[in-house]
Amino acid sequence: MGRGASLSDKEKGSILAYKEANMSTDAIATRGGRSWKVVNNFLKAPEAYGAKKSSGRPRKMTQTAERRLLRQASKRGGG
Repeated sequence: MGRGASLSDKEKGSILAYKEANMSTDAIATRGGRSWKVVNNFLKAPEAYGAKKSSGRPRKMTQTAERRLLRQASKRGGG
């Protein structure tokens, strides 16, 4: 099952306003038509919501070094 669409700026504002009005997370989720989990995750860290995390292992070799290596390896005569 894939991810749903991210919260729009309007939805984020609504969630924060509802929370200011002391509504429960479940009530906010029901009213906004979103899952409890997405509302809860947003309220835990509103400024970090939607910021992409680093995925995967960092490259060992820079792109420049990789190009140089490939260029040397592809030269005729073994360089």
